[in-house]
Formats: sequence, structure tokens, C-alpha cells
Amino acid sequence: MMRRIFLALEILCLLSFQNINAQDVYDIDPNPLSFYTEKYQRNVTLTAYGIGPDWSLELFQNNTLLVQLPNHKKVKAEIYAFQLDSIDHSTSYFGLVDNGYVQFTASKKTVEDPLTGTKYGYKAELHYHDTASSHYEYLQGFTTWIPNIKLEGTWLLTNINEEDYLNKYQYQLFQRLKFNFENNSISGFAGCSQLQGKFNANDQYLEIKNISLIQADKCQFSIYENMFLDLLSNKTFLYSIENGILKLSDQNNQLLFKSSY
Repeated sequence: MMRRIFLALEILCLLSFQNINAQDVYDIDPNPLSFYTEKYQRNVTLTAYGIGPDWSLELFQNNTLLVQLPNHKKVKAEIYAFQLDSIDHSTSYFGLVDNGYVQFTASKKTVEDPLTGTKYGYKAELHYHDTASSHYEYLQGFTTWIPNIKLEGTWLLTNINEEDYLNKYQYQLFQRLKFNFENNSISGFAGCSQLQGKFNANDQYLEIKNISLIQADKCQFSIYENMFLDLLSNKTFLYSIENGILKLSDQNNQLLFKSSY
């Protein structure tokens, strides 16, 4: 009977939240590159942690939720995602487990780790209910989204809107970007001058912001340098990486880069 109730709840939720965007998240919290690499290699989409009491959670790309409760009991559930509130950028995940359910919610709100003082961009809330024993837990903590680590490295601009930009200009310009996940920084070469900036990324979207020239040198390529900065500055791109090619797309442009030095 309880199983039927939960299945009915699932159907109602799916009908109520048809416009799902569980990956509408750009902020990456301050973890070392080794942390992101290890999680990405294990196909983890996000992690969550709580302190006092301690608990942890991993969400995998195959929509499996793995939770370790404060009593060290591990709970695994197959989940679906639905957006609860677009105003506060919260996304909730709901899954059935033996004799109960688990619901996890990530919302865009700054949370501080009381042990380290580190601030994280997303608040985590976990509800766990074992209906057989009437045991219920409500836990709070912070959430970290795992970006596409393949973005790490240097990329040379080759195409702009299907134009072969590399053969036309790039063997003179060598405009390139380098992404560093250690501090979410961008460096590179704009055509005449070195550039710097910041970025946020998840497994679908790349946000580039605060791009500036370290030293604006005048040269014959200044017009192309300014164009390069205009294409990138304060933009959010849908991105993909296939066969060593990075594709950035927004409403106006499509840029292609190849892996470089």
C-alpha cells in the first residue's frame, strides 16, 4: 500500500514540474582540483555534506542517489529531478528506498562550513523517512556541483560561426584561453596582450566573467583583440568537448577551440 502511495506521489510531481532544469547552476565552490577530478572520474554530478551530525551524499549521472546517514547507514535510491522554485534556484531530488523515501534539495544560498570557515554557494537539505520504524531525519549542510574537468587546460580559437578563423587569422593571432579549476581563473592571449578573468562551470554551462587585459599593448591586431573580448566577456555558453574540440554556443555565436599548449 505504501509503495502505491509513493508511486502516486511520483506521478503527481512529474505532472506538476514538467519544465525541469536541474543543471541550472553556474557556481563552483572552492574545492581543490583533485577533489573535482576524483568525483568526475566516478561520474558524480554533485556532492553534499553536513556537520553536526555528519552525513554525506553523492548524486551520480545515472540518477542514483547514495546517502550516508549520521549512524553510518548507507541508503541508495533511484531518483528523478524536479524544480521546486525557480526564484531561489532550488532543485529537489526524490527517490524510493526500502520501507521509505529520501528527498534531497539544493538551493542557491551561501552556507559556511563551521569547521573550516569555507563558504559554499548552495545549501543542502535532506529528508529521510523509514516508514517501517517510523524513523525520520531532517539534515542540513552544503552542496558542491561537479564541473566537466575536461575543460581544464589551454584552448586555441579555430572557428567563429563556422568561419575557418584559424587559417584566416589565427596563425598570426593565436588567441587562446586557459581554464584553471584550482581558483576558477582564466588566463590567455587576446591577440596583442595577455588576458585574465574568472569562470564558473558545471557539466553543461560555462559562464565567463570579468575578462580584462593585463597590459593593453597596441598592435596591428587590436581590432581582433577587442572582438575576441566582446565575444567572451560576461557571457554564459552551452559547451561540449568532443575529440579534443571545445564548442561554446550562446544565442548569438558559436565558437570552436582546439586543445593547445
